Amino acid sequence: MVTCTVFLRLSCVLQLVFLLLAAVLYTYVIETHSSYHLCRRGVCLVVMGMFIMAVLYNSRQLEATARLDFLWRLQARKEVEDMKEQRERNECLLLNILPAHVAQHFLERDAYDEELYSQSYERVGVLFASLPGFSDFYERKELAHQHVECLHLLNQIISDFDELLDECYFQEETLKHINMQTGNMFQLRVGIAHGPVIAGVIGATKPQYDIWGLTVNMASRMESTGVSGRIQVPESTSCILVERGFLRQLRGDIHVKGISERHGKVRTYYVSSRDERSSFVERGGGRGFSLNRNTLGAVVYSLVQARKREKLREENGGFHLVEAS
Repeated sequence: MVTCTVFLRLSCVLQLVFLLLAAVLYTYVIETHSSYHLCRRGVCLVVMGMFIMAVLYNSRQLEATARLDFLWRLQARKEVEDMKEQRERNECLLLNILPAHVAQHFLERDAYDEELYSQSYERVGVLFASLPGFSDFYERKELAHQHVECLHLLNQIISDFDELLDECYFQEETLKHINMQTGNMFQLRVGIAHGPVIAGVIGATKPQYDIWGLTVNMASRMESTGVSGRIQVPESTSCILVERGFLRQLRGDIHVKGISERHGKVRTYYVSSRDERSSFVERGGGRGFSLNRNTLGAVVYSLVQARKREKLREENGGFHLVEAS
């Protein structure tokens, strides 16, 4: 009976059936083959009945404890899985706003470590791009109560360029394709510069990865002082692109706010692929690059390829920073 109730993992009903069968068999044996005085008076039957009730009660308690323990373990396993899923979701969200190596730094550091993250880079390519005239386009759409459609278009442009930068080869001009679909005539105005930058994370509740330095200011001014549909770069950056088979057209010396006050006017160039010929083109030596692509795609592709060749594979989030040689 003890073996049945303690070691067998059975329900109380089945255990009760086994106990009753054992009790009936034991009673039959005692009553027919024993001559003890107590057994003839039925004392053994009473003791055996009390024993059955005791072991059955103990079995019921063990079953309830085992069931509760199972439910607790099941709940704990589910909570662990939920925590793991939540952590993966948080890591994915963190990787969307911070570069991988920076996100890993924050995930692995001590919870009480509040030191700011910063790092210097000696040679980084920075690209700024804008859509001139988009604000006027939005105002017209807003007057026609179509501002949501305008936001959808802007989201499509940004999303398509995000996907384009993940590809190793640029097959077509993304903005031209969007213009054909929407009937618009948007053109990118692009500025590129390269040089040293400082990268870091600012903000406590909403951390943001950003870069600072003269290179960033130069790239921003190259875009703001540029022309729609063209890529403007300073002379030092144009030399790198010429070495990789691109063409440059001298624009001239222009005043760049924040730089010309200290260093004088900046000589700038318009950069184009081999398919865009100009009378002011200066051919450069070095390796050929005869891919039939759009201007922006070709330039960015060149910088990405140069970065890969030099094995400088830094993860840098939404900025797409490119190491230049």
